[in-house]
Amino acid sequence: MRWSYLVVALLTLLVLGWAMRMGGEIMMAVDLPSLALVLAPALLMSLATHGPAEMAGCFAVAFKKEGVEPAALEKGILFFKTLQAYFTISAVISFLMGLIILLASAEDYATICPGLAVSIISVLYAYLLALLVTVPFRTALEKKKIELGR
Repeated sequence: MRWSYLVVALLTLLVLGWAMRMGGEIMMAVDLPSLALVLAPALLMSLATHGPAEMAGCFAVAFKKEGVEPAALEKGILFFKTLQAYFTISAVISFLMGLIILLASAEDYATICPGLAVSIISVLYAYLLALLVTVPFRTALEKKKIELGR
């Protein structure tokens, strides 16, 4: 993975933010509890299978130019595939929890729309994390694995 990833990821967020701004208020897409409901379960479940040092090592391997062990590549690929699955599962669980709470407490349609928007935002966060973290890092590791096989 190239160090320019950070610049490209930032530019991607800026483009997405600009597009959101053109359609409405940018703060409509910010909901910290929803973000926590996507991040916390995914990271905690990742800690059940990978220690903090292993997780940091998986990120570091993606940026290494040379001297990467094939086993480290395999471990990194597995980590990012698993993390992406955890993000997706966390988002679906968060969405369903929000929907259940919303429908159980809704008295009229005016309260349903904002609540539904907050529920849907957790899915947005999961796919943004996949776009900006798991897919690029997994791809970088898979490319290195192919290069080592030559």
